[in-house]
Amino acid sequence: MSNNSKAILGISLGGRYFGYAIMKLGDLVDWGNKTFQGAWSDSKLLAMIWTIEKIIDRYEITQINVKVPPFVDRYSSLKQLSDGIHELATDKDIIIKTCTLKELKQNSKEKVKLTKRKLLTQIAMKYPYVRHEFLDDGSKQPYYAKTLEAIAMVELGK
Repeated sequence: MSNNSKAILGISLGGRYFGYAIMKLGDLVDWGNKTFQGAWSDSKLLAMIWTIEKIIDRYEITQINVKVPPFVDRYSSLKQLSDGIHELATDKDIIIKTCTLKELKQNSKEKVKLTKRKLLTQIAMKYPYVRHEFLDDGSKQPYYAKTLEAIAMVELGK
């Protein structure tokens, strides 16, 4: 694989929705959240995995970076989703990396200690076309934070 074909999918896991971002050839080309209604079930898990597979196929993803909660094993739904993404990546011969928010902050080039808010603000300022969603609507901040976390995950893979 050459650098010219590198396409990274960043994902921030959640049980009701997940944030995603795609960086292709060094450019952020797509981002957002995918929402899945209802209680956790096998069909919801399959719908989430199927949605991720569609993204992988559409953008010819070569690497997936997943932000997981610090104790992902304690949350059976998120553990199932994480395992499903790993299985999908393995089946498609895609590089996959996972990290927690703490690890993501530690990998930042900033010399000062980053809070989650500072990290997300930093990402929002770097990509002005997505920052309005995060900075302007405090009521939906956790929802849009998933998108910014996913963007941070693709940044990690550059």
